Amino acid sequence: ALTDAYAFIKVTHQETPGARMGVVVNLAATKRDGERTYGTLLKACKGFLKIEPPLYGIVRRDPKVRETIRHQTPLLTRYPNSEAAQDVEAVARRLIDEAS
Repeated sequence: ALTDAYAFIKVTHQETPGARMGVVVNLAATKRDGERTYGTLLKACKGFLKIEPPLYGIVRRDPKVRETIRHQTPLLTRYPNSEAAQDVEAVARRLIDEAS
């Protein structure tokens, strides 16, 4: 998945230089693990592409997500206080704040 993210960033950067990109780490065991994953990706982007896409957020792995998929209901509706829902809301707030 990390190599796929890097490949996407690379192709997007080559085809649309200056495109606004950011990273959301998904399915992280912990926020710290998500930060490490982002750090690895950032190091590759800085070293090879000379760009630094910002971290927009980390969405932790949460069993509630699987349940919402099984029941075909939105996570933020069914389990609004779950870790993953809180993480998604934090990403959304960051994007809204950045757009303002």
